[in-house]
Amino acid sequence: MNGKLPFPDFLSVTPCTVTIWSNELTVDGGPVPALEWSGDCWYSDKSKTVISKDKKEIVLQGSIQIKGDIAPGLPSVSSGEVKVSGGVFQIHRGIRPRNPDGTVHHTTLELF
Repeated sequence: MNGKLPFPDFLSVTPCTVTIWSNELTVDGGPVPALEWSGDCWYSDKSKTVISKDKKEIVLQGSIQIKGDIAPGLPSVSSGEVKVSGGVFQIHRGIRPRNPDGTVHHTTLELF
């Protein structure tokens, strides 16, 4: 099977702004934005409790899915913030599943 899998564009109706942070810090100790992206996403509310790698309890508040790769030049999309549905959320984990031809199908960001 070659090619790309279809993405349900009709579900991407929620405007959002994504800021991905780099590993660098500003002189004040804050994060340095590596990428800013704005557009429509597929937003799902969900509440789920997970334990982080440093043994802290995190309550996930939702997830967004965006068509394609929003950060092709970055190795990971695992830290940053998302403004969606009137709230500001932190990124817990980023996932980029691939099409059969190797391109990124969509970007999923789990939020807390």
